Amino acid sequence: MGIGEFLLWMETARVDERVDAARLIARTTLRQDIELDERCTAEAALALLLDDPSPFVRAALSEVLSLSALAPRQVLHALALDQFDVSAAVLVRSQLSDETLIEALKRGHGQTALVIADRANLAARVAMAVAERCGLEPCLLLITNPTAKITHNVLAKIIERHHDSADMRGALLIDPRLDLILRQKLIDASSHALCNSHFVQKLIGPQRATELHQEAISDSTLDLVEYAELDSLPPYVRSLGSQGRLTSALALKALVYGRIDFVATILSDLAGRSEDHVRSVLVRGGHNAIRALLKDIGFSGLMLQLALKALITWREVAAGRLNIGRQELAWQLMREAEEAERGHSQPYENDDLAAFMRKIYLEITRANARAHAQDIVATARQNEAIALADVAVLEDELTRAFDQFEIEDIEPSIGTFENMDVEALSEPSLLDPRFLSEFANIKPEEFRNAA
Repeated sequence: MGIGEFLLWMETARVDERVDAARLIARTTLRQDIELDERCTAEAALALLLDDPSPFVRAALSEVLSLSALAPRQVLHALALDQFDVSAAVLVRSQLSDETLIEALKRGHGQTALVIADRANLAARVAMAVAERCGLEPCLLLITNPTAKITHNVLAKIIERHHDSADMRGALLIDPRLDLILRQKLIDASSHALCNSHFVQKLIGPQRATELHQEAISDSTLDLVEYAELDSLPPYVRSLGSQGRLTSALALKALVYGRIDFVATILSDLAGRSEDHVRSVLVRGGHNAIRALLKDIGFSGLMLQLALKALITWREVAAGRLNIGRQELAWQLMREAEEAERGHSQPYENDDLAAFMRKIYLEITRANARAHAQDIVATARQNEAIALADVAVLEDELTRAFDQFEIEDIEPSIGTFENMDVEALSEPSLLDPRFLSEFANIKPEEFRNAA
């Protein structure tokens, strides 16, 4: 049938006939052994079928053409931009250009975004389009797509648009691709959402909720840098500085916690010196060199004295000449600040510093107590699991022993059940129902104690 005859036939053919014709022409187009003229005719027929008013006809094309890499690109492009019932097969299976996928996102149904977000080897351009345009569900699917090319900018856009979703925050907090800057933004958003919830506001009040939010932000900074790579610290410190979070109080608290690499990066950024130079001073420099470095970033008075003592203490610990932990160091610095506070009858600038050091000491003490309690619970659970396993083994051994017990093992004098004297049952034997009922009521704890 020529193309002209096909056009005339299309005008009167039923939908099911046009569907069969669409499948046949699509398969013909995918053959590698057809002549060029025949291929051109088949592709012309496909172009006409793309305008068929029935979605069943266009869906038949999509189903067949999506299975082959030889399908005409222009036809796949048109099918990908059709309604979802037509485009689904092509969007899932076909090799499509980034431009086609992005345009499909602009035009497509909500299901279109889900299918595209889950495509294998999704390019960064398309991932960014999903992050910028799509709702929560496609973005959740995108970040769990193991082959998608998800960049820092894609994650930042998702956090910006969907940080108010608990599901999104939960998924991103365990995502290893988040750097320190994005993880800090996510923690800030989580803290803000929690402290501004109606339940928390009613429970502890707006003022206390705001205080908790600020404490969570401060604590999260030190938690994030504890195991961070060295090359990730400079951009993180610059980010904190741009937000006004890079304060002397943060640097002093980091010193008490022993986050020396983080402190070195802060000193390098604020003093305008290279990190190698700063680390050299902290590791091998004398007291005067360290004091000069701390003065360059604004430390003075009692704060300078406490910071210097903390640095020297950690250097001694690293060299093996001193055995001390952060709780003891915090206690020593707190006592020193309190003595300075008591030495003045009138309020002065170090009063706030003494309160700050008390707060740090209490935080570290609570954290250590919590960790100790968790260790105790973990040990108790382990012991309980071992005890239960021992009981299970004993029960299994007893069960096997009774399963192997045969009636012939009874003394011949007892005889058979028919010949048993009633008086013979006055003393319970192993097969006596009274004995068996008592045995069945024995608790596992009694087996364990007996063992």
